[in-house]
Amino acid sequence: MPLTRSLLFLPTVRRCRTARTERCLLMKITFSVSAAQLKEHETTLQVRLKHALPDIDVIIEAKKGLLTLDVPEHVDPTFATETLRRMAMGLGMALTQPGSEEDTKPLPAPKAPAKQEPHSVKMSVVIALLIAVAVFCTALTFGIAVLVFSEPTDFFGSTLGTGEEQEGEDYAAKIGIVDYLFKNYGLYDKDGEILLDEMLRAYAAATQDKYAAYYTAEELAAMMSEMGGNAVGIGVTVTMDPDTGNIYIIQVYPGSPAEKAGVLPGDIVIIIGTKAQGELVSDLGYEEAMRRMPGEAGTDAKFVVLRDGEEIEFSITRAAFTAVSVEGWVSETDARVGIVRISDFDATTPTQFKAAMTALIGKGCTHFVYDVRNNPGGEQRSVVAVLSYFAKENADIMSTVTKDGTKTVTKAVAVSYDGEYASCSVKKEEIGMYRDYPVVVLINGHTASAGELFTATLADYGVATLVGVNTYGKGVIQSIFDLSTLGKYYGVDVSGGFKLTVGYYAPASGVNYDGKGIAPHVQVELDPALGHQNLYLLDESEDNQLSMAIQTVLSK
Repeated sequence: MPLTRSLLFLPTVRRCRTARTERCLLMKITFSVSAAQLKEHETTLQVRLKHALPDIDVIIEAKKGLLTLDVPEHVDPTFATETLRRMAMGLGMALTQPGSEEDTKPLPAPKAPAKQEPHSVKMSVVIALLIAVAVFCTALTFGIAVLVFSEPTDFFGSTLGTGEEQEGEDYAAKIGIVDYLFKNYGLYDKDGEILLDEMLRAYAAATQDKYAAYYTAEELAAMMSEMGGNAVGIGVTVTMDPDTGNIYIIQVYPGSPAEKAGVLPGDIVIIIGTKAQGELVSDLGYEEAMRRMPGEAGTDAKFVVLRDGEEIEFSITRAAFTAVSVEGWVSETDARVGIVRISDFDATTPTQFKAAMTALIGKGCTHFVYDVRNNPGGEQRSVVAVLSYFAKENADIMSTVTKDGTKTVTKAVAVSYDGEYASCSVKKEEIGMYRDYPVVVLINGHTASAGELFTATLADYGVATLVGVNTYGKGVIQSIFDLSTLGKYYGVDVSGGFKLTVGYYAPASGVNYDGKGIAPHVQVELDPALGHQNLYLLDESEDNQLSMAIQTVLSK
C-alpha cells in the first residue's frame, strides 16, 4: 500500500457500500443514549465535540438520555453525525433514534483491584506514533510518495506542536506516568489497543483540523479499497423512505451480489433478518437498521423487501464489487441532451465517465448536463483525469501550495498508472476530446472539494455554464499516511493511518475558494415544495434545478 494518497473530498467516515446512504439534509439531529452512560461521559463528550465540531451546538440531556446536534448551514451534517458516532463508539456508547431499542450495557459494579495484565501496546509504540503525527505534514510530496526525514533523532521530540520556540512539558514522559498510574492503581482494566486508538483520535480532533482523522488498520484498508472503487457488501444505494422511515433502494450496482439475487430499484426494505425472526425497520429506526446492513465478505445479508405489495425475502452473500460513481441517461425533455450524474471521484470514475459519454453520444446527444450536486469529492488523480478530457494539452488543471510554500502545478498531459489506478491513465488523444460540446454543470451547497474543482475548472476553461446555488467551499487538500510503512522505516511495529490537511489547492484560474464556494452563473434554488425529497427520487419534470440546466444548455 502506498504511503500517502492525495485527496480532494468532503470528510466523512467511510461510507457503507453495502447500503450507501445519501448525504443527510440540514437538520436538528437527535439520538437516544443510555442515560447512565451519557451522564458518565457527558463532560468528555462536550470537550471532544467542542474541538472536533466547533461550529455545532451540542445539547446533552443526561437524565432523558438524549443528545442533540444543531447543525448550521455551512457544516456537513453527515460529517457531524459520523464524528459523533465515532466518539460515542470509543466510549462504549451506542447511539439510536429516540424510541428504538438501546444496545448498551451499564458499567459493571466496582470490584476489588486484580493483578494487572501487561497492556497490549508498548509505550514506545504510543510515543513513536504520537511524535510521528506531529511531523508528517512537513515532508509531504503529492501523489504516491515516500517520506524522507533528515535524521531518526528528529523523529523523537519532547514537546507537542510545531512552534520552534515552544516551551512545553516532556509529553512522552507525561504519557508514560499517566499510563503507569492507570496500570497500577486504576480500578478498571482497559485494553491497550483501544486506549491507543482513542488517544490518536483525540489527537486528530484537538488539532482543530476538521478534516483530520485517525484510522485503525481495518478502517484504513476499507477506505483505501473504497477510494480505489472497490467495495464489499451487496451493492445498493439507499435512502430513507420519507413516508415510512424504511430503507428505500435507489440503485442496484451492475454485477453486484444484489443484482444477481434479483433486488430491484424501488424495493423497500421493511425487515432486517428473516420474516420469521427479523426485526421491523420501523421498530429499529432507520439509523440502527442501516448499522446492521454492512458486513464482511462471505457473510450473509438477510432482509425482506416490499415490492408492489408483496413481501420478498433475501439472503445474499456479501462480496467485492465495483462501485458506481457515474450514471448517464438521455433527457426526457429533449433527446439532444445527455445527463451525467457524478456522485464522487474514485479510481474507477474516469472509465465510467468515458463509458457514459460514449453511450450518450451514440444515442445522438450533443449537449450535456453534468450533475455534481451532493458530490463530496474524492481522489485527486481521478478528477484530474476527467478534467483532462476537457482541457487543451499542457493547460493548467490545478495548483497546490503546501505548508512550506512549495507550489506544484498539475497540467493536462498524457499519464499512465498501473494497478487500481489504471483507470486514471490519460492517453494523448483523450486530452480535450469532450471540449467542444455545450456543457452545463449543476451544483448545490453539498458540491464540495473535487466536485468543486471539476466545476471551477470547466468554468475557467470557458467550457461550462454553472447552474444551481453556491457550492460548499472546500479548497484544501488532505493526504492519507500509512503508519505501518513509516513504522518499518524506524523499526517500530505500528499500524493504521492518519488523514490530515496538508495544503491549499486552486483550479486553473489560481483563485482558491476555501470557505467561499463557487457561485453559479444561473442562480436557481431547489423548489421548497420538494421538502426533504431525495434528488435521486425526483422526476426530471419536477426537478426545477435540472429543468433550468437543460434549458440553459440548449440555449448555448
